[in-house]
Amino acid sequence: MLALSGIWLVLLVVEFTRGLSPVLQTANDVIWIAFVLQFLVEVAIAPSRSLYLRKHWLTAVSLALPALRLLRLP
Repeated sequence: MLALSGIWLVLLVVEFTRGLSPVLQTANDVIWIAFVLQFLVEVAIAPSRSLYLRKHWLTAVSLALPALRLLRLP
């Protein structure tokens, strides 16, 4: 996941500076989905889901924010 974090950071910089090609946008989305799935698995196996979410609220917010792109108006 550390390697994916680095790749995602590079893609984020490219997106902000030049925009992403369709292939790079797909790679960006796949990486984001991988992070979301990992987080969901961690929440599912946590002994106390509410405690886990309280301790990792920033992760939950940072994973939810990219989903707001889907709500962008054209």
